[in-house]
Amino acid sequence: METKKQLEYSSLNPEPNEKEECFDMNAEEAKAFSNLLVRLERARDARNQRYPIFGNETYIKFYEENRKKAHTILPPKKNESDVMISAGTLENKLEAVLSNLTNLNLSPEVKAFDDENNMDIYTGISLQDTMMFTEELDDDEEKKMLRQKEMLIQGTVFVEEKWMTKFKKKRKLNREFNGITKDLKMSVELVKYFEGPSRRVLSGPSVYLGDITEFFMKNQPFIFTCEIFNYEVIEGMFRNWDRWEYVSRKLRSMNVESNDSNTTSDNTLTKWTLNNLGMDQVEMIVYQNKIEDEFQIILNGIPMLPIGFPLSVFSPAGEYTIEKQTLKAVDNFAYGRGFIQSAEKASDLLDEMLRLAVLKTRKSFTPPYINTSKRTISPRVF
Repeated sequence: METKKQLEYSSLNPEPNEKEECFDMNAEEAKAFSNLLVRLERARDARNQRYPIFGNETYIKFYEENRKKAHTILPPKKNESDVMISAGTLENKLEAVLSNLTNLNLSPEVKAFDDENNMDIYTGISLQDTMMFTEELDDDEEKKMLRQKEMLIQGTVFVEEKWMTKFKKKRKLNREFNGITKDLKMSVELVKYFEGPSRRVLSGPSVYLGDITEFFMKNQPFIFTCEIFNYEVIEGMFRNWDRWEYVSRKLRSMNVESNDSNTTSDNTLTKWTLNNLGMDQVEMIVYQNKIEDEFQIILNGIPMLPIGFPLSVFSPAGEYTIEKQTLKAVDNFAYGRGFIQSAEKASDLLDEMLRLAVLKTRKSFTPPYINTSKRTISPRVF
């Protein structure tokens, strides 16, 4: 006789005697979904380790340090007398390299051929014009600069390209507004304002790779992105999906069907997220596996698609919708080295010389004195 076991788990913000609607999942789906969650956790743990390419730090620490150096963000002073100074060499050189790179014409030239390998000039020109018009609609000129800057700073940039359909609210008045609000009514409707291919630069920490030692993106066993949004943002994207009702502002329990009444944990799933969340936050995980032709969207631990949903539905060629580019490749590693790592040693030396020069100048203005109090005198006495 089939029974349903409700998982016991304290939610992020528990409310006493709250009756929550649980997401149902049979034993076979639960096992497949549990294996998927294990793969996600292993990819997260592998990236969170320390690697020599990251300066023996984790990727998150490495990413943040590169960002601070590229924008000359200095740490706060611990003491009033500390000298925190930077010549801004990295930022100035980065802007110079980026400016030269932006001025290059990197637009592709399309050449088309027929079945007999004869060049079809008009088809090639038409495809090239279509690509240029698509980039204009997507504001790709500005996005290209963002991609190039991310690659120079971090050494690796991830870009997602997919078909986008965007909606926005449009409000209409029942009459022309003349300053009188009496009997004035408004109606609201969702209108589509964009549909087409779109690119966006992904934050490096939001991308996880199935094999961190595999350089080529197409050879990754699986990839996924993990991003945190406000509840209202995700609601605008998934409100019409039938499983949206299970995505709560806090984590939900899951009911797992089992044929064995004695089973206690083999077919159960706990409430699960990859990161710690606060109230009104939703963690969105987009999982892709081209080898298994599998695609999944997970919102606060709730799978929004059937287990084993095909990737080819969203990507007709069955390829990943995310591509990466590296500035300087490193053997047997997925991430590369950027401009910051190549120029930071000389910049650190110049900054140290500036700090010493400031300290020497301060000392030269300090008058000589004798301390007979046997106590430390603060420099503020001068």
